[in-house]
Amino acid sequence: TYSADSGRQPAGLNLVTKSGTSTFHGSAFEFIRNSDMDSRNFFDLQSPAPLKRNQFGATLGGPVPVPGQRTFFFIGYEGTRQPKGLTNTATVPSLAQSSGNLSGLSPIFDPAAFNSATNTRQPFPGNLIPSSRIDPISQKLISYFPAPNVGANRFVSNPIDRLSEDQANMRVDHLISPKDQIFGRYSYDPKREAVPTGTLLLSTSNNNLDTTNAVISETHTFSPSVVNEARIGYLRWRLFNVPSNNNVDIIDQAGIQGLDIRGPGVQGFPSLSISGYASFSNATHFEQSFNNFNYVDNLSVTRGKHLLKFGADVRRQQRNVWNDIGSRGSFTFNGSFTSNPGNSNTGAALGDFLLGYPSSTARAFPSLAFEQRWANVSGYGQDEWKVTSRFTLNIGLRYELNTAPVDKHNLQSNFDPQIGKEVVATDSHGQISSEAQMFASFLAGIQNLMVPA
Repeated sequence: TYSADSGRQPAGLNLVTKSGTSTFHGSAFEFIRNSDMDSRNFFDLQSPAPLKRNQFGATLGGPVPVPGQRTFFFIGYEGTRQPKGLTNTATVPSLAQSSGNLSGLSPIFDPAAFNSATNTRQPFPGNLIPSSRIDPISQKLISYFPAPNVGANRFVSNPIDRLSEDQANMRVDHLISPKDQIFGRYSYDPKREAVPTGTLLLSTSNNNLDTTNAVISETHTFSPSVVNEARIGYLRWRLFNVPSNNNVDIIDQAGIQGLDIRGPGVQGFPSLSISGYASFSNATHFEQSFNNFNYVDNLSVTRGKHLLKFGADVRRQQRNVWNDIGSRGSFTFNGSFTSNPGNSNTGAALGDFLLGYPSSTARAFPSLAFEQRWANVSGYGQDEWKVTSRFTLNIGLRYELNTAPVDKHNLQSNFDPQIGKEVVATDSHGQISSEAQMFASFLAGIQNLMVPA
């Protein structure tokens, strides 16, 4: 269990940064690991997937050269470089299958030749789909499938996942007086990683994460038994994942309809799921930033066998999100359209895809964007009472207030099952403003399904 001065989370981790001293000290290190002695993976084509992990860094601490020797510094840096080879194996259509020759698959039937009287379909002779029947969209998309390089239907690849990270920390301590000391710390950690997406290598997700943390803390000693610490902190992390093909207009080039309002800067591939074959998808364009402004004060009072602690913690939180999850559309093909009704041993998902008959489709409308704001306020009081040398009683009370997140632009909504409608935030006039939404033209047709909050 935790004492009253700890809260908010079911688990906690306290980190203490190193401070400088009255003499200069430093260190440096480098760590290297590679794949020279690695054995070959069962799926590797020839040699083991390459790996080279290089971690390096240095620290330096000491006094700041000012009169009085009351100011000290400590700086540290750590870098990581890691190109790591991956081994991917995927089932892909053979060259013959891509052109409509499905002779090696289950019998396929023509969904356009259905006899309602007998509840049957006519088979494709020789399990061959004529080129004139292949859907133009499918013909365009299947050209992006890689050709098999192992056997008739297997594609094995060794893409490289590239990681680069630099972490810097700086701390300065200053002794204002025998009763007052202050320190400040600043940390910055930018991380860049290019991650191949899926086993078909259709795109690379450039994952970027920047973390910034700063704190200023002042400790004042009122007396040997009364000490107060005041602290101001700031934390920001920004995650932005950008697909390598984000500016390649594949959806419109292929002629896919209904995805014209998928949002600005959202290009690339739709998501295809063809039973029996590797998933066909695009990396997601995702951006999120989080800001935490933290104000803390803790007072410690020692009275005989009692250590009394009182404190308050105020946090202002900001979360800004933009992503395109699902806005490119997803299409599923399971072979139901090329099967003969009542015969489960017929039909091919690839045949459904070539003919352009998805069993299900989905899309998001169109991309998600919001800017949430909320606050956390907490206070506590506790008594650590050392009853005997072998028994300590900890008594405390903590109160926490967590406000509900609100959107900066008043764009939040939620579905109310009791009235069967969407409850939408309103403007200053108490009205739902469709102009504030990214998909106003869509909202105009469903106004009767919404009510103001």
